[in-house]
Amino acid sequence: MPMPSDKLIRMVFVRLAQITSGFTVSAILLYLSGQLSLAGLGLMLGAGIMVSYFVIEYEQRIIQRLLDYFVTKSEAGKRSETDEPDSREAHRQAQLPEQIKISQNAPLTELLWHVSHSEKMNLLQTGRLATEKDYLTDIIRNLPFPLIILDSRAYVTQCNIQATEMFDTVMQDKPIAFFLNDNDLIEKIEAATQAETNFAEAELSWRGHKKQHFAVLISNFSADDRHRTAMILIDRSAAKEAEQMRVDFVANVSHELRTPLTSVLGFVETLQGPAGEDPETRASFLNILKNQSERMIRLVADQLSLSSIERVESVQPETSAQLNLIAERVSVLLNQQAEAAECRIRLDMPDAAVIVRGDTDELTQMVQNLVENAIRYGAHAGEVRIIIHAEDRWADAPAGPSYACISIEDDGEGIDQIHIPRLTERFYRVDKGRSREKGGTGLGLAIVKHIVSRHRGHLQIDSEKGQGTRFSVFLPHADSSAFSDQNL
Repeated sequence: MPMPSDKLIRMVFVRLAQITSGFTVSAILLYLSGQLSLAGLGLMLGAGIMVSYFVIEYEQRIIQRLLDYFVTKSEAGKRSETDEPDSREAHRQAQLPEQIKISQNAPLTELLWHVSHSEKMNLLQTGRLATEKDYLTDIIRNLPFPLIILDSRAYVTQCNIQATEMFDTVMQDKPIAFFLNDNDLIEKIEAATQAETNFAEAELSWRGHKKQHFAVLISNFSADDRHRTAMILIDRSAAKEAEQMRVDFVANVSHELRTPLTSVLGFVETLQGPAGEDPETRASFLNILKNQSERMIRLVADQLSLSSIERVESVQPETSAQLNLIAERVSVLLNQQAEAAECRIRLDMPDAAVIVRGDTDELTQMVQNLVENAIRYGAHAGEVRIIIHAEDRWADAPAGPSYACISIEDDGEGIDQIHIPRLTERFYRVDKGRSREKGGTGLGLAIVKHIVSRHRGHLQIDSEKGQGTRFSVFLPHADSSAFSDQNL
């Protein structure tokens, strides 16, 4: 910042010369006219010199304060250019004195007032800009998605916390190409940094702690007359997984329906031929057509049921249900199916009512699906056990609500550990051929999982090869005072 010392000094000396010359000329004229003695002439000249001295001394003080201010301001500006952390404080301390007791008509007083007023306005504006800069910096730092700023060379100049957590090796003043291995994305970034395009969008698959899919938004902006490029990464992993699930679901449903439909069409065509004249063949084929039609009906019904539960999964039921009565009802409903498989259903539960918060119809469907699976895949002529515990918790259950537990056990072949994490996926089967032969739709355990989720419960699967399988569902207790027969 320039220091107006020469101009101020010249202005002071011009004024002093005017004051001194006035005294001197007046004194000489009076002396020559004989109206003033030599002693009087000396007194007037002395008075002029004294007045000049005080004017020079006081206005020199003002000049010195102005000089000190501009020197301090200049040094603070140099420090700000080197990004020293105390530069803002130096600017704040470089202020002019607010009160100087001199004549209000003095030109330097007006100059000092204008400079002081401008300085106050400047400090206010600087404070606002500094606050806005800190505010914007905090916003960038705490954005919920990774943000990377690049210069015209595609070098990293700034990145927020999310970006450094995602790219462990990201560093400033390094090319962005060092951290990415996607050629298409790098080409779009380079096109943006070279101002060939103002906006671009790309996709990035990144494998860090887990595989993630990002939509990358690339845009240009200018700051301090410098070209900059912002790269924002928005996590689309959930949407990508949902899209993949939708594609898989359509493929699975199409496959599951195509198989029985193909069988139905084949047998209908056979019955339309000579084989349809044979009563025994016709009866056998019609029975097969009936079974395949029932399988399609079960598939459609399960899918409708699953969709219905998913629509309300975010809302926990407010009614109460009694696990004892649900277990008894399922036992009666499936008794005929168990007898056909030469299997026995055994109930093991306390005499007192075990009441949980839940929807009775949905919990009945959940238990029925689990018991049907146990009958299908349990040992021939074996036993299926429905066990209820009034108080139970799983290993890492959170502190807080108390839970009841209903478990369904079979004594079948058991399930290999590698299959257990995927058992509740739609259409996932351990043995596809056996599952279809037994009449399963592949949606039963998916329905169970979503019912448990809606009830804020926990599903635990324990199984070992040759040791049978145990499905345990933990459900939060309901206040017994909220229980009514209408909820049974």
